[in-house]
Order: sequence, then structure tokens, then C-alpha cells
Amino acid sequence: NQVAALGRGLAAERGQNLVAGGALRALQVAVGGAQTRMGGACRARDRACERLRLQQEAGQVLWAELEAARAARAGAEIRAQKAETQRHQREAELEQLREAVVAAQLAQRQAEQERDELAAQLPKPSSPMGLQDPRVLQAALEELRDHNRQLGQRLLQRQEQVEELRQALAVAGMRAQEAAGACQRLEEEQRVLRTRLQHPWVPPGA
Repeated sequence: NQVAALGRGLAAERGQNLVAGGALRALQVAVGGAQTRMGGACRARDRACERLRLQQEAGQVLWAELEAARAARAGAEIRAQKAETQRHQREAELEQLREAVVAAQLAQRQAEQERDELAAQLPKPSSPMGLQDPRVLQAALEELRDHNRQLGQRLLQRQEQVEELRQALAVAGMRAQEAAGACQRLEEEQRVLRTRLQHPWVPPGA
């Protein structure tokens, strides 16, 4: 009877051990699964941190590029304003010179008219002496001719100045157009940089 009772006790203990062993294995499997999931979560967290770091670095680079583009655009706008101011100044100078040329042409025509009138008053060799002294008229005519030559020289000088100003105005206009084009290109570059700053590029697989 004692032997049978001992056998039954051993069998019961063996059954308990088997149950405990199964529970232990199940617990080990659960712990292993939890560790695997935790490892995956840690790796996902590390990848997310790496992507965040890359985005922050890309954002800093883009911000620096945007600031540089802003500074370049500000400089281009200043140059464009200066070029536009110079163009207006050239236009004003050219208009003044055109008025001076018109005035010089008018003065030259008046001098030529006076010269012709005096020349008409000079007595011809075959005609009798006029009432006026021909020497006085001749001197006045020479004076008018000299004055006319001076007017012609000044007119030529004015015309040369007008041509120089026309060329300077063309250069100033070209510079103003170039500066305006540079402003437009820099403005487009700023727009692209702002877009890139809002959506930084991250290398695939990061």
C-alpha cells in the first residue's frame, strides 16, 4: 500500500513537473516573442531617428541656401535699382542734349540767314557803290561766317555727345534688363528652396 501510494505521488509529481515545464516553455516563447518585437521596435525607432536627423541636416542646408539666395536677390535688386536710376539719368541727359542740338541748329540757321542778308547787301564790282561801306559789310560778313563756323563746331560736338549718350543709354538699359532677369531667376530659386525646405529629401532606405 505504501509503495502504491508512493507511486501515485511520484506520478502526480511527474505530471506537475510536465505541466510546469510546459508553462515554462510557453513563457520562454512569449518572452522570446516580446524580445523580438521589442528589438524590431527599437530598430524602427533607430531608423526613424536617423530619418529625422537627415531631415534636420537637409533642412539646415536648405535654410542656409535660402538665406544665401535672399542675400543674392537683395544685392541684385540694389543693382537693378542703380541701373534703372542710371538709365533715367541718361534719358534726362539725352533729352537735354537733344534740346541743345535743336537750339544750336536754330542758331546756325539764323546765323546763315543773317550772313545771306549781309551778303546780299554787298555791292557788286560792276554796280555803283551802295550807301553802306562795303568794308564794314565785309567785316560783318566775315564775323558772321566765323560765328557760323563756331556754331557748326558746337553743333557737331553736341551731336557727338548725343551719340555717346545714346550708346550709354543702350548699355544702361541692357544692364537694367540683365539685373531684372537676375532678380527673376533668384526669386524662382527662392521659391524652389522654400518648397524643398517644406519637404526635405531623405535618401531611400534611411
